[in-house]
Amino acid sequence: MRTDALVALTAICVVLVPAVVYLLLRWKTALRAMPMTTWLGIYAVAAALFAILLPRKHWEAALIRAYPANYLAWLAAQMDNSFWEELGKLLALALFVALSGPLLHELLRSHREATALGYWAGLTYGVGEAITLALLFINPGWSQVFGMNTFMPYLVGWGYVFERFWAIQLHGVMGSLIGIGLYGFYGKGRKVELLIYFVVAMLYHEFVDGMVITLQFLPQLAATIQPFLILLVPVDVAIGYLLLFFAYRWSSRKGEPA
Repeated sequence: MRTDALVALTAICVVLVPAVVYLLLRWKTALRAMPMTTWLGIYAVAAALFAILLPRKHWEAALIRAYPANYLAWLAAQMDNSFWEELGKLLALALFVALSGPLLHELLRSHREATALGYWAGLTYGVGEAITLALLFINPGWSQVFGMNTFMPYLVGWGYVFERFWAIQLHGVMGSLIGIGLYGFYGKGRKVELLIYFVVAMLYHEFVDGMVITLQFLPQLAATIQPFLILLVPVDVAIGYLLLFFAYRWSSRKGEPA
């Protein structure tokens, strides 16, 4: 990976975007009550969980190798990926709920705070993905540990920084959906809502990556829209924020006012 792109990735995706989100969440929500150690702890654990859960790629890759021309096999592998990535976000939050005593329990009983906390966990999980993949680009031999192929020339420069700037927000949206589910669990006593919004986050993830898979199987369509592919991830993010808006409004119907 190019050195200038790695420096930019670190400055923008690892430092700047999380810092701006941190300030906004402290300003707009009661998450300001959380100590800095909890903010940084969730960041570190969520980011680390991406790498910790990455060996799942061995069986996902095995499925693709077994059925390389099967569209449904690719989608199934991606659905498995979506499950583990949403689980990583949930585990990061669950760990700190268990360790932080009554504070996080109380925050998760609030609709806005639970959604915001989920966004933080999702965003920082996305940072872990950005850094882990960058390290695998730099050291492709490490990819064998995780069963991955990281030969993606278009991602080794500034294109990767651009894509990751948006991708960490995608993960933030998914984390917020899980946060809404945790609000249903803690705030409304509806355990099924955690499952529902976890599945919604998975399906959104499948939609995002499924479009890329679909284009692989429709090369003529991919060639036709090639000039616009740079807009694909930003459009996915816009759709995600729209989905989050409606999910937030819907989940508030039988809870506290939005």
